Amino acid sequence: ATKNGRKSLREEGSIFRYWTPFSLIPVTVRALGGVLTALVHKHAGATRKGFALILGLVMTGVTQSVVERERLSMDELLAMGLVILSSYLHLCYPPLAV
Repeated sequence: ATKNGRKSLREEGSIFRYWTPFSLIPVTVRALGGVLTALVHKHAGATRKGFALILGLVMTGVTQSVVERERLSMDELLAMGLVILSSYLHLCYPPLAV
């Protein structure tokens, strides 16, 4: 217990007993990611966020295949082609407002 009788956050039995200052890094990064996501929603909208997310997944897949020196499977290539085509069609021919 501390001087005033309360238990410390790092005492035995606490969920923080094995934490170090470095443990705050992933927590802080995730929190900042959540704030950034909220800002993207506010300023760009959910549709643009969706396009950015999909583009990020495609870029991650291509980058991973280059780094690991593995070829993309036919399913992955087909999926990428469909994603690019559907994104192109949506951007060139947006849905009409009713």
